[in-house]
Amino acid sequence: MLNFSAMDYKVLLVAQSVNGKPPSFVQSQSDQLKKQGLNVEFFLLKSRKNPLTIIRQGRQLIKTIKSFTPHVVHVHYGSMTSLFVFLFSSKKYFITFHGSDLNRVASLSSLHNWLNRLFSNVSTWRAQKVFVVSSKLKDRLYWGRRKSTVLPMGVDAERFQPMDKERCI
Repeated sequence: MLNFSAMDYKVLLVAQSVNGKPPSFVQSQSDQLKKQGLNVEFFLLKSRKNPLTIIRQGRQLIKTIKSFTPHVVHVHYGSMTSLFVFLFSSKKYFITFHGSDLNRVASLSSLHNWLNRLFSNVSTWRAQKVFVVSSKLKDRLYWGRRKSTVLPMGVDAERFQPMDKERCI
């Protein structure tokens, strides 16, 4: 059990919105942190593609950080999500890379894959800590490798590998 007084340590979890909710594993992490007595709030990105929406969301993140005053911001996923925090967060932050943010995704163009990896790596510059779910992901980091830690999240990278959608069926 962590040694925190109830609700005195604040964590802002940033993730992409899935139908207006956080991804299930981010919700699970929030639930566990709350059980440890931490005060947790979400900031969910509604869009990672529309520049005007990203700017509006950036302003909202700045307001959220000012009003909630988190001790740390923890962003789940790299690519545009972590770059968003890199650009708009005034607080120290952690990043957890889950796979598609650093690995090639068969359904995406080469440019899109390259941008995902570039954005992910750039966002490590100001990150206080970087978590990756496998050692293979750690090897795909250019700049954040020294401050990264492998925290497996139950996916067997030998068994589950990126491939074309048609081959998966």
